[in-house]
Amino acid sequence: MNTAWFKKQMNALGVRQEDIAAAIGRDRSLVSKLINNKTKFNVSYILVFSQLLNQPTDLIVEMIGGKDNIEPEDGNNLSDKPTKASNPILNTELLKLILKIAMEDERKAPLDLKIDVAINTYVRLNGQPNIDPEKIRLVLMCMLPGE
Repeated sequence: MNTAWFKKQMNALGVRQEDIAAAIGRDRSLVSKLINNKTKFNVSYILVFSQLLNQPTDLIVEMIGGKDNIEPEDGNNLSDKPTKASNPILNTELLKLILKIAMEDERKAPLDLKIDVAINTYVRLNGQPNIDPEKIRLVLMCMLPGE
């Protein structure tokens, strides 16, 4: 965990712990625990920090010490909005399928680009506009074997 980096980014942008807490929907003490490595980040927190600090999610993951330091979120639903009963929930098995499709793509392209294509295809074919592709991408990147 690079606490100094988080504090430097927050100071440079004038982002307060209260601002992050409001975006997360929790109190300021959680933000303090996150940036002082007393509580693990989850995907939602990473996305909020990424947005408010204007940094890519990959860098936020690096600054928290890598994908092994990400706490899983409750449930398998990766939507920020409730899904309709008629729409399948994006679960772990479906994530593995998307990742498998991306890894078996024979085109010469970086894996993260192949993952983005697989996610967009899934969202388009299943008509699930409430699914957050960035959140899915981050979860899938965390599922890859360690570097």
